[in-house]
Amino acid sequence: MADHWDYEAFWNEARDRIQDTLTRQEFDTWFTNMTYHDSQAETIELAVPSSFYRDQVKQRFQPALEQALFELSARRLKLDYVVRSVTQPAAALSTAPPLATTAAPAFAAMAP
Repeated sequence: MADHWDYEAFWNEARDRIQDTLTRQEFDTWFTNMTYHDSQAETIELAVPSSFYRDQVKQRFQPALEQALFELSARRLKLDYVVRSVTQPAAALSTAPPLATTAAPAFAAMAP
């Protein structure tokens, strides 16, 4: 049987520690759309809405988060990210009309 690692409690506590160092707006911007996804022996996977979001979180917060995780768990846990859209379901994307179809009549009306 494979070992199952569940570090969600450590992630929640590390996130709370970071929250104490940020303004409410900063925390809401960067942490409300990021969720615990899974974990392995040395890694916590977090779900984020985009690669831009992932890159910004890594640059701004990863060292402090990993330090908080070490202080809490006594393990050098690494953070990894899974990009998943949390704001728009896939079905909503397919119902919008193509841009070329909606933009063409506006340009045709402007022709001399």
